[in-house]
Amino acid sequence: MTQLYVGNLSADGDEKAIRALFSNYGVVREVLMKNGYAFVEFEDARSADTAMRDLNGSDILGHPMIVEPSHQQRLSSRRKPMCGRVEVVSIPPPMTLQQIEHLLTQFGPVLKMEIEESDFGMKKIVATFECQESSQRAAATYGDEHCTPRVSM
Repeated sequence: MTQLYVGNLSADGDEKAIRALFSNYGVVREVLMKNGYAFVEFEDARSADTAMRDLNGSDILGHPMIVEPSHQQRLSSRRKPMCGRVEVVSIPPPMTLQQIEHLLTQFGPVLKMEIEESDFGMKKIVATFECQESSQRAAATYGDEHCTPRVSM
């Protein structure tokens, strides 16, 4: 067993933080983030076992993390669908990541969201959808420059 399910994650958790935490236990092949959980694939079973034993129940960002064997097929062997990326710009500062995620997930599963702050206090997000059609629907809906947020492909 080299793949772990990591549950009960805070909405503030991100792929880099999860990768950094689990890399303390061995070589991490891949991290797949979802909403509130992740899958972490190690190069070897011993690293996965040690990480699971040490991290299950530990506190991360105020939440007791669940770390257990994954029943999903290996991430690296899975055929990856053609995904779509959109850039969400002109986001007013009071808008939260959760609000933006809620707006985007109505078009389909979002695999990853990266956020950046601009010099003017506005936010920019790059969202990767599970499929190209979802990203196209989001861009078509929010692509009007008079709409906030504005989405471009």
